[in-house]
Amino acid sequence: MVRASHVLRWSVVCCIGLAGIGQQEALAAGERVTLGIQVREVGSPMVRRLGIRADRGVVLVGIRPQGAAAQAGLQPGDVVVRFGGVDTPSVDALTAVLRQATVGQSYRVEVQRNGQFVHADVKGLPQPPPPPDGYPRTFNLGLLATSAGTPLAHRMGIETPTGAVITKVRPGSAAAQAGLRRGDVIVDFAGHPTDTFEDYQVAAYRCPLDSRQRVTFVRGQQRHTTSITITSGPRLDLPWYYRHPQGVYGFRLLPEWQAFKVDQPNVPLARQYDRVISVFAGYELRCYNGFTRTADSEATLQQFVRNELQRHPQAASGRAQLGPATAAWVATRAANEPYLVYRMALANQGRVYRVDAYAPVLSDGARLPAPIVATLETLEFRPIDRPTPQPTPAPVPAPTPQPPPEPTTPDL
Repeated sequence: MVRASHVLRWSVVCCIGLAGIGQQEALAAGERVTLGIQVREVGSPMVRRLGIRADRGVVLVGIRPQGAAAQAGLQPGDVVVRFGGVDTPSVDALTAVLRQATVGQSYRVEVQRNGQFVHADVKGLPQPPPPPDGYPRTFNLGLLATSAGTPLAHRMGIETPTGAVITKVRPGSAAAQAGLRRGDVIVDFAGHPTDTFEDYQVAAYRCPLDSRQRVTFVRGQQRHTTSITITSGPRLDLPWYYRHPQGVYGFRLLPEWQAFKVDQPNVPLARQYDRVISVFAGYELRCYNGFTRTADSEATLQQFVRNELQRHPQAASGRAQLGPATAAWVATRAANEPYLVYRMALANQGRVYRVDAYAPVLSDGARLPAPIVATLETLEFRPIDRPTPQPTPAPVPAPTPQPPPEPTTPDL
């Protein structure tokens, strides 16, 4: 178990699938051993967005419940710097070590947590069986990509501010057959603009399997068009799901998105929130704990928009139906951050919930971005418990007064 008394600021609050679906970051699992973890490089956008500081190592952003890492006491946010006596400065280094690991053997893991180095003994577990047919499938086009503007895109010499930048294409894959190459920038997929990797992810995720879709990309200074077959990837071994702290609602996460609970000891409970962050931190949802009861949801939403527009007169506003919830929002530029913030109110069953959605500044404030819509349209609300009316009991007549009993003579 971990030898430390410090508690991590973030704890994961969703079931995390651990299957690769074409993102830049690799899954840290070997051919024989799995730790039940999902990882990001130090300095990756998601890690920076979370505020995790480390000079080297691999950051744990997801941990499977009851997996080897969870049993050893590892936590989301831990930075793995050594595994089994071997330095792990990158995802590739950790993956290479795990491929040499043996099922059932214990390994000493050194992690950085809250600025201190602690140790854990992790016992390698075998790979879990394939998930059943009821679990959703992912797509697999045989390419890895990142968002334009990320450090990886800059290292590749891609300076365009928007698009999904292809970082690798697997030979013989659907992407290779479509003629796509490393360095190509996807700007439209299946008729949907792709300003970020997440936009591309949503567009591909919504396409029927085995369908042919048109792809527009930029190579050098020229735009090209090709078509690609949406091939099936692995089934998700766990559903990606976020559940509200009070259990009042939940929604399905897009693959590789993560949900984190943030410690906010000095903030009132109703103003505390969970964070749901996309793979390259292009998008974020902040789901607040509190909610408001209302007898008139429409009037409450209208008042919410009026109040926000008084504070932000130049802001855009909009309405949408997201699954069973009616949403109203006002979109403003985030202070000191390159994001547009959609301050949203979601109404359902006489309750109004608050969610803030962060999106790239190029988004249209009058419309919700596709990745936000794809996430929140899967909203599920818990039915409100209402007491069952009970029949009014018939009045019970008052008892007739009785005379006091005659005194008795005690036995002698």
